[in-house]
Amino acid sequence: MAYGQANKTLYEAEAIADTLVGVTKSIGDAIKEMKDTLQFGNEDVLEYMKYNLIKDYPEGRIIIQVPQ
Repeated sequence: MAYGQANKTLYEAEAIADTLVGVTKSIGDAIKEMKDTLQFGNEDVLEYMKYNLIKDYPEGRIIIQVPQ
């Protein structure tokens, strides 16, 4: 029973990790597109996220790192 529960936990963790990797990559691609196509700077990206992304997660904690 414990072995089955451990496998279930492992597979759930891997599924969550895969989802987070996909979402993070999509966000990174979108930021790159904004910077390349719209000529957004870091401040523009952060302002966009402030009004369009962060408001969707009022109880969550978000770490944002924008490369220079």
